[in-house]
Amino acid sequence: MSYLLVSLSVPISVLIVAKKDIETIQLYDTNLKDILRKELEEHIPSSKGKLEKILSSLMENIKKSAKINEKIIKIDADSYWNGKKELFFFEDVEVLLTNKEKIVLSLLFHNIRRTVNYSTISYALWGDTIDENRDRIKTIVKRLRKKLPKELIQNISSFGYKITV
Repeated sequence: MSYLLVSLSVPISVLIVAKKDIETIQLYDTNLKDILRKELEEHIPSSKGKLEKILSSLMENIKKSAKINEKIIKIDADSYWNGKKELFFFEDVEVLLTNKEKIVLSLLFHNIRRTVNYSTISYALWGDTIDENRDRIKTIVKRLRKKLPKELIQNISSFGYKITV
């Protein structure tokens, strides 16, 4: 079985799986649709003809995600996330975050209301998805929770985290 998994983070990362061959392609080109079409047709020959609908839907989802993350997301009366600047504020003062905390929080807000698995977080932080990173991720989230509203980051047991707003 072949499938396509898209992680909406920056840079956009696309994982193409076909017949036990796995490739991760980082796309920086603005003509994302053409690059995806070429890669899919190369790796999944049977996908020709079906791609236009899939890619149009994918592009719409990417555009919607980008629009969500440019907005100010109000968390409660005193705190908000500035998606454009990727900063968290409490009582109009920026909450100081380490680089790794900022990467995790930004990834969670870019995927608001969706669970982000440990592998995706690990890849965003360290460029790999090894299981040993799970404890390191938990430590980063623990530090984040001390700086943010209590229930903002929800743990999805044995899978990952999501932002609950």
